[in-house]
Amino acid sequence: MFFWLIIFCCSLNFSYQETYLPSCEIRYDIRHYFNHTCEEVYELQPVCNRTLQVAYSNFPPYAFKDKDGTIQGFIPGYFKKVFIDTCCLGCGKINYLPQKTHKKKIDDQFIGEEADIVVPVQNYINGEYYLGMRYANILELDEIEYIGVLDPPDPGRKKTILFKSIFETWPLVLMCISMSIGAGSLVWVLENRSKTKQFPRTWQGLFEGIWFAFVSMTAVGYGDTIPQCWPARVFSAVWIFIGVTFFGMYLGTITSVMTTNLQTKIEFKTIGQPVGVLSWTNAPHQNVIQEHGIPKPYDTIEELIDAFKMNKIHAIALDKWMSEYYLSDIKKANPKAKIHKHSKPLDSGIGFITHDENIFKMKKFFHEQNVDNMIRLWYDIALQFNLGKSNTTTLTSWEAEQLNAAVKDEEIDVLFTTEHVSFPLCLILMLVLTICCIATNIYLNKRRNESCMTVNNPASNELFEMEEQNRSDANCQALMKSLQKCVKGTSGSQQIKGTQENSNTNTGEGSQRMSVIGNYKAREGAPGKLGRHEYRDSLGNPESFYSV
Repeated sequence: MFFWLIIFCCSLNFSYQETYLPSCEIRYDIRHYFNHTCEEVYELQPVCNRTLQVAYSNFPPYAFKDKDGTIQGFIPGYFKKVFIDTCCLGCGKINYLPQKTHKKKIDDQFIGEEADIVVPVQNYINGEYYLGMRYANILELDEIEYIGVLDPPDPGRKKTILFKSIFETWPLVLMCISMSIGAGSLVWVLENRSKTKQFPRTWQGLFEGIWFAFVSMTAVGYGDTIPQCWPARVFSAVWIFIGVTFFGMYLGTITSVMTTNLQTKIEFKTIGQPVGVLSWTNAPHQNVIQEHGIPKPYDTIEELIDAFKMNKIHAIALDKWMSEYYLSDIKKANPKAKIHKHSKPLDSGIGFITHDENIFKMKKFFHEQNVDNMIRLWYDIALQFNLGKSNTTTLTSWEAEQLNAAVKDEEIDVLFTTEHVSFPLCLILMLVLTICCIATNIYLNKRRNESCMTVNNPASNELFEMEEQNRSDANCQALMKSLQKCVKGTSGSQQIKGTQENSNTNTGEGSQRMSVIGNYKAREGAPGKLGRHEYRDSLGNPESFYSV
């Protein structure tokens, strides 16, 4: 029983290899699971039993010979991973024929010098034939890049960009101005009680306050107007921090807008301009026509770069992979060269052609079984052949520049536009603050004017003087009574014969009163001032005292 089970498992394994090996319906991620010998593989897949002859042209990064003489590139890496390691399970062999031009390697297929595989060939991605031979697509060309030098800018362009940048940042300018008006109005009100000439109570004081707030915000600080009262000084200290911050934001914003406009607003034009392309690449050639340029074909990349160096062409159009690979060489020819434009081509791709139907089917069945493994496959190829700088996970220099410019534009649009809530809120608050300050100052000035009118009224002054006179007479009578008591207590034998008041010296501000109390005489000063009283005691000695 055990013997028949072993025979059954072996038959299943053989049946599995017999089914999948001839058509290469093997998944890339489980290729290591197969236990096999090369004799078994040769028997089931005859293509693996012979050395495949490959005719190639030197077109990096698709196929090229490095300094060590090894053939590298995307397509050789693809052949190694797919045909040798997966379809032939490590038993296949590939030989690369001497390098030929693109035209020569195609012509040789019709004059008896056939190769099993011809690479690289550009064709429609879903095409199955190329000049009567089978075509198998490997890579899809999704982008055409234009490398060139921008034309010298117009001398007056910077001035135009300056005024345009100021106009683009007008919301922040308006916010700064409105905040200066609000802060200046508040300083004017706080300085209302101080008798300073720097912030008058008239409308001129309002303009002086606004001028002070604007000068403080810009960090100029002329010092021609200075708050005097402490509340105004405390607010000025707080306003300096707020104003300088907002003005610094404005300077940074306008600088960023100007830089962005200078870098990204220049359009690279190809209309009516000669653009160099490689003669065997159809996708860039058609794309130049779509962009209304004039395609100029060259057989080799060296001829193309030399023509660009001699200014025979305005730009170079290459697919994304070749553009990134040759960009450093193009920069050596012209250091100002950059990738300035991207364009989407028609459905084009890079692949190989062959006369062998079995090779075509191997590639076709492999792709059908490994749709979800293609990213992993190309990642392994890039690592093995040191082609990481051209893999799809890295942004190109043009993409990075466009992404940074888009981020800057988005930040400016979000922070400083009329649609942001901070803009109308700031304007409304500053408008309300300014109106309240003006109304408060008008009210205080009105109260002060009414007080001044009351003091300057003649009838009011006359009543005031009468009240002062009555108050002074009452004080004099009280003083005389106190003096009588004091004299009686000092010399009981003395008799006060009478009291006589003499107030005939009432001549203006320096008026005085004379009082005679018996033999005692007192000279009293003006009302509200210190008076000196003189008399003699019972022994005849002079005495004096003071009273108010």
